[in-house]
Amino acid sequence: MIISVCSRCTLENEDSCRQQLVIDELKSGLTVGVQLQEVRCMAACDKPISVGISDRGKASYLFGGIKSKEHVLALLEFIGQYQKNKNGWTNSKERPKALRSKTVARIPASFLQIAKDSTSK
Repeated sequence: MIISVCSRCTLENEDSCRQQLVIDELKSGLTVGVQLQEVRCMAACDKPISVGISDRGKASYLFGGIKSKEHVLALLEFIGQYQKNKNGWTNSKERPKALRSKTVARIPASFLQIAKDSTSK
């Protein structure tokens, strides 16, 4: 599983400090096997700070407007749900309440990858 945090969401000094706090809070709460990476842009510039969650064979998510400890705690809760979910697909009401209005995109898993994975078992 990979957690991606946009490193270029904003150039405002306050948000760059907040961004580092989001990254630090995420790092401290992640479990073994979850990688955190900073990426240059995830095209959610109007909703800084953006965070993507993805894993092989699962739906991917992009959340925006992640600015508080409450949001980070909700992300960590969602990551736990996501890890337990076979295909990663969740409806808005299944996600932590603090993230429901923060979802920018839910991207289905690649059917080609899923088919390839199921034939290799």
